Amino acid sequence: MALLPTKGGGIGEMKRWVVGYLAAMVFVSALKWVTPVVLGVPLELPGDGMEWLIWSWPNELGLLAGSVGLILLAWWVGRERWGRSWLGWLPVAWLGTQVAALPGTICWATSVDAVLHFAVAVTLFYLTAATVRDAAGARTIFGALGLAVVVNAVLGLQQWFGGLEATRQMAQAYFQPGELPQEFWGRLTSERVFGAMVYPNALAGLLVLGLGPLVAWVWMRGRLWRPVVRTMVLVFAVGLVLAVLLLTGSRGGLLAMGAAFLAWLVCGGERRRGVVLFAVVLVVAVGAVGWELGLLRRGAGSVGARLDYWSGAWAIARENFWLGTGPGTFGSVYPKYKTGMTEEAQMAHNNFLQMWSDSGVVAFGLFALMWAVACWEAWRLARERRGDVVGRSLVAALVGWSVHGLVDFDLYVPGLGWPAFMLMGLVWGLRTDPDQVGEPVGWTMWRGAWLAGAVVVTGFFAVWCGRSLVATGRWSDGVRLAAMNPWEAYRRMEAAAGAMPVRSFYWMQAGTLAGRLGRWDEAVKHWEQAVRWDPYRSAGHWWLAQARARAGRPAGEVVEALRCAVQLNPTKSVYAEELARWEESVRQGEGGLIQSAPNW
Repeated sequence: MALLPTKGGGIGEMKRWVVGYLAAMVFVSALKWVTPVVLGVPLELPGDGMEWLIWSWPNELGLLAGSVGLILLAWWVGRERWGRSWLGWLPVAWLGTQVAALPGTICWATSVDAVLHFAVAVTLFYLTAATVRDAAGARTIFGALGLAVVVNAVLGLQQWFGGLEATRQMAQAYFQPGELPQEFWGRLTSERVFGAMVYPNALAGLLVLGLGPLVAWVWMRGRLWRPVVRTMVLVFAVGLVLAVLLLTGSRGGLLAMGAAFLAWLVCGGERRRGVVLFAVVLVVAVGAVGWELGLLRRGAGSVGARLDYWSGAWAIARENFWLGTGPGTFGSVYPKYKTGMTEEAQMAHNNFLQMWSDSGVVAFGLFALMWAVACWEAWRLARERRGDVVGRSLVAALVGWSVHGLVDFDLYVPGLGWPAFMLMGLVWGLRTDPDQVGEPVGWTMWRGAWLAGAVVVTGFFAVWCGRSLVATGRWSDGVRLAAMNPWEAYRRMEAAAGAMPVRSFYWMQAGTLAGRLGRWDEAVKHWEQAVRWDPYRSAGHWWLAQARARAGRPAGEVVEALRCAVQLNPTKSVYAEELARWEESVRQGEGGLIQSAPNW
């Protein structure tokens, strides 16, 4: 079996397997690993074959699959020389800033989830750059991403033409809310199409990222077709993607698609003035159609909400300038900086600004520089390979992804972040001239050390993800048993918390069930653990105060927890009102304490 590329630029057998693995990661992630990694809410494993086909998969499975890429990358170290480029060291330097920000995090579970997700993204970048260095390999990656885009688009059309309403009615008729994943119920409440993604704007991000590669794949595969057939397929593909983009109602997606389209045209060498005019007219026309049909009017309040998210992220960044609050922790601390009555968002809806608030100014600078350099290198690739659709598609994809990242959280969704890093790896791999990098080297002590380190890191992935899946299984059992056998459900929730003690969500669930069973002292202990592992989450302090009140704890302890809740979420009036009542009761003496039962 040939492990090294042949002299003529073909792909050896080992490379074919690695490229196949990368294509599978692109396709599966864009369809199944679509839940943001920082939500902290578990997603249970599907049961039967139909559930595996329909439901999203837990991100832990994606992290485990991605850790396989780390071993493959370590095995590949030294087999080929790498081209010299700024793009080559920026991803690992950026990942280093995430690791550096980890010790000071305010929520360990969220930050570890985020860092593992980033590690997989960087691994896929380097593995793609090392193994995909010709048009054949790029075509395979483009085909996988393009197919995922088409499947999502078709699902979006099916939802628009009644599929979503039919699914909603069936679910309401045959299932109780606890019998289906929470993210599934959340999707059913949407009036905008989302395909297989977590919500409509995420589908828009995938369409923006994948349209260029889809067009490139059709063009490359259609060289042997009749010109009229290839043209018809291209028109159908572009029309399908643009139609579904309108059905998502995403104005940010439309803006990013316009930027991608402009980048595609300009880097091809067309006359600049005419190109800009054509791109602007097209985007305005498509936007006008969407507005006239009412597709872009939905969620008009999202603009104001985003401004509040960004204001909060900027305030967090100023107060935590160098290392941030911890990777992925924006959602825990944001309520403290809210200025309006917006929802308690888990993400800043701006990849770049959240990078600063979460991980500090150095992480922000490297992250922004990395994508700027990636777009520039893709531009250079397109200019060097005039007439080659590969370079132009990469420019369009990376520019579109970067622009959409200014108004959404694509980085934190594996199905959007991992393909984007792989396309960036394609840029570096295709920019590397095989005649300039030297001969591959054989086995060395350094290669052995790389492989041993990869095995150790993969072992950590396995332990973390394995414990998380065990906890998720026990939690899902508890949810199903809550109505029929609350005592057994409570034991399952405690077992979930014991399997993954750093994840506050399970302690919250156990505390809630303990309260329903009247075991208030135990509820207090569980909520104290929840607050310990996510101390900036205002809701944890609020429910801790309620549990302490029902358990008969001293009024000072109740007031202390309520003060923390108010300090961490000053715009939530119910917190301030409850604190005022308790402080007034304390002034009137212990006999006047308000003992209002919490709504368990």
